[in-house]
Amino acid sequence: SIRCSTNESSEDFTAQTITVDPNEMNHFNYSKLFTGYELICFSGNNSAILIKPEKIVANELGYFLELSDAIYFYDKSGIFKSVINRRGTGPGEYLTISDFIIDLNTNTIEINDGETKKILQFNLEGKFINEYSHHINSYSFAKISNDKYLLNSGRLYNDNIDYSLNLFNINSKEIEFGYNAIDNNLKYLNFIEYANFSHFGDTLSYSSSISNKIYSVDS
Repeated sequence: SIRCSTNESSEDFTAQTITVDPNEMNHFNYSKLFTGYELICFSGNNSAILIKPEKIVANELGYFLELSDAIYFYDKSGIFKSVINRRGTGPGEYLTISDFIIDLNTNTIEINDGETKKILQFNLEGKFINEYSHHINSYSFAKISNDKYLLNSGRLYNDNIDYSLNLFNINSKEIEFGYNAIDNNLKYLNFIEYANFSHFGDTLSYSSSISNKIYSVDS
């Protein structure tokens, strides 16, 4: 089961709080947040030119960068390992990378293609593994188990879909659960909310500009 909470929380996550007052201008030093930095030089025959990457994921495997609808994988030393660049409409191909995640349990790179409405799985060498059609016009997504994904469509129009957040089961190929109902007056706005899922400790959250709220998700 899955549960979403909109209750206000005062739980202490031991995170640095930055107070913003529009009526006052204050200087904030990064040294209050960071103790140091490290420069990583990406290298290899297929190295990408870092021009406005859409998303960067850094983890124990290395670095994953989305650039021009391709995903480049570098190890922790910055050495190029593989690239996924399979634009098209056939099996194992995508029209756009709406979002991507790295599953450390299975060592897979997973892509949500909001245009062809499917999730694609690749191994770390960039080899195609499988794909699952979910039939939802969506952008960001999150994997909460081996067979279940949360798809966030925000205010993108979907025929016969009444919720902005939907739980998709790749085994049954069905939407099991919907949350955050879309008001009929807002259903046809059809615009993208540029917000992704965020992980902080064991908490998964996402934001909505329409409701002006941050939602936490418990599995």
